[in-house]
Amino acid sequence: MAVPSRQAAAQPSTERPRGEEHRITSPKQTLHPRLPDHLRDLIDAAVQRRAGRPPCAPDTFGTRDERYATRPLDGTADYHLWSPSRSLSTIGCPHQRPDYKPYWTTEELAPPVPATQIPPAQRCGVWVAPRYFPRPYAGPLPQQWPAPSIPRWYAWWRLHDLQDGTCATCPSPAYALDHDHTTGLVRGLLCVSCNKREGNCAARVRTGAHPGRPCFQDYWDNPPASPLRWLYGPGSLRHA
Repeated sequence: MAVPSRQAAAQPSTERPRGEEHRITSPKQTLHPRLPDHLRDLIDAAVQRRAGRPPCAPDTFGTRDERYATRPLDGTADYHLWSPSRSLSTIGCPHQRPDYKPYWTTEELAPPVPATQIPPAQRCGVWVAPRYFPRPYAGPLPQQWPAPSIPRWYAWWRLHDLQDGTCATCPSPAYALDHDHTTGLVRGLLCVSCNKREGNCAARVRTGAHPGRPCFQDYWDNPPASPLRWLYGPGSLRHA
């Protein structure tokens, strides 16, 4: 039996490691080349707009503008997220098709409603944002809560209305009640992504690892909740 030479054994393998085909090496490279054009364009836009930016920078492109939800008129499925720019979303639920085409036609769907009104038990898939916070108060909320203890539902909805349902730093749906961990003052509502990025940005600033002006400096200097003067608490909030 022939024995392979050392020179042949030393040659590097041309086989790509498993998972390597999904690695982004440049802003112009597509993450999933087999996706439909509209999804590939969204991914390419996301990669390009983040190229050269710090990893903690908030997203400035509203790719997740899914603030509404809808379900089939025949009642065969629960609510799915719905976007004015991309229509129905079935990502992460049993109704996702391999060809990424809509599962139902527009005529088969009920009129979209605000996604904040849909409780978790009626949501198909794993979507958590927009957040569900029961609103027991009918009509416009008071400008300020009269009692010393401020209910969390009131604080969330007061800021939701103040910010028009969007994140304080990007166009995505609002989700988390953010506060300054040093002063305790509530700052505003952030989306799921920016809530994580804000903490990373603050940590990079503390350690001196953030280059130049912090990505969230404008938000820190002028948070939407600043005029309200609320102090964050574990169960409820209170006036400063």
